[in-house]
Order: sequence, then C-alpha cells, then structure tokens
Amino acid sequence: MGQPPGRPVPGPGGPQTPWGGQWGHERDRRPATVPRTSPLAVAALLCAALGWWLFGLGSLAGIALGLVSLQQIQQSDGSLKGRGLAIAGLVLSAAWLVVAIVVVIAIGAGGATRSASTGKIVSRGHLPAFSLATGDCFNNPAGARSVSSVTAIPCTQPHNAQVYAEFKLTGSDFSYPGETAVVRLASEGCNARTGSVNKAKTTSAMTTRVLYPRENSWFVGRRTVSCLVVNPTADLTSSLLNSQPAG
Repeated sequence: MGQPPGRPVPGPGGPQTPWGGQWGHERDRRPATVPRTSPLAVAALLCAALGWWLFGLGSLAGIALGLVSLQQIQQSDGSLKGRGLAIAGLVLSAAWLVVAIVVVIAIGAGGATRSASTGKIVSRGHLPAFSLATGDCFNNPAGARSVSSVTAIPCTQPHNAQVYAEFKLTGSDFSYPGETAVVRLASEGCNARTGSVNKAKTTSAMTTRVLYPRENSWFVGRRTVSCLVVNPTADLTSSLLNSQPAG
C-alpha cells in the first residue's frame, strides 16, 4: 500500500526526524537545591562579636561552634554554606581568648593578696570589682562611669573608700531589668545597711556610693551590689566599720 500524498517516506534515503531535537537537548527539570547558611556558623560569629562582653566565655563558645559548623558544612554535600562566617568566628574568638588570657595574667601579676586566716587585704594590688568583700579598703576611681577593677589596699594604709555592706539582686539571667531599676534597688539596699558604719569616724565630706552589675555582667550571672563609703581624699588609715578592726 502506498503512503498518503505529501508525507515523507521514512527509511533510508528519506527525510529523517532529528533525534537530537527530541532527546539530546532536554534540560534537567529537577528543582535545584539552594544551600542554606549554617546556623552554627552564624552563632559562632555572634559569640565572637560578643567576646568583648562575655570575654573568655564567649570566645570558648565561638571556637566550639566554629569547629562544629565547619565539620557540618564539609559533610553537608553542598546543602550548607557559611564557611567564611565560621572561620571569621573562629579567628575573632581566638583573638578574644588571647586578650582574656593576657588580662588575667596581668591582673594576677599585680593582684592584691588576702590573709589566709582573716580574709583581709594584706598586700595592695589590683582586685576585680566583683571580688570586693565587706570591709575591704581601696582607692575608688574618681569619675569612672564603669569599674571593672580597683586597687585594693590594707585599711591601715592611705585609701579613700571602703565596702561597708554587700548583697545580691535577684532576677532572670536573660532579662535585665534596666540600669535605672538596678540603680534604684542598689541604692535602696545600701541605704538600709548603713548601720554597719561607725558614724563617729565619718565626716560630712564623705559620701555613699554603690557598685552595681551592668547589663553585660548581669547576663553572666553577676548580681552582687557593693555599698561604699567614699572620702574625697586618700588619707583614711583605718576601718570605718563598727565590727571590723583596722587591718
């Protein structure tokens, strides 16, 4: 039987349908997988950025998260990205850790020492503000908005300030009540504890001050308020407290 008029005859010598048009140039229509940024890499960089707040704690967390995120990215077969963020977090965290170690060594080298039996300062030197104890004498930094350390001094040597009481504030580690509220609570607590000061040894020129935790200290669990009596000049050579002998 013949073919209908006008139709190409298949077979050798006849018109051929190009196979390439049907098979060779089809695109892969499967949806492409878009890599997502590793959350741990972001967390590593965030910890590194907060290193100036959390100091050693933030640095250690940044290093740990950076190492774990790099391993996850390597094993993700392209589904995770953020290698640069993880490396940046590692480098910054390591830098902050070095700074923290240097500061600790520097403070320790010139640190104040206490009596093993009485706990009183027996040798002057640097002391972290949150390590001050009731009865400690020291030089209060004039005009300082924020105090991280002080020069602690035996009370028999010239100084201008003394801790007359201490107490702790309460609250969630993740919810700072605000500096205004903390100052108010600290001032109220210190005003209620002035009975430990020997009024006969005070003068009208002396003032009371408070050392209170600021936001960055609050988030790492520090709640101690130190109540201070401060003299205008560093010429005090004895304790101002009722129950604490000079020493």
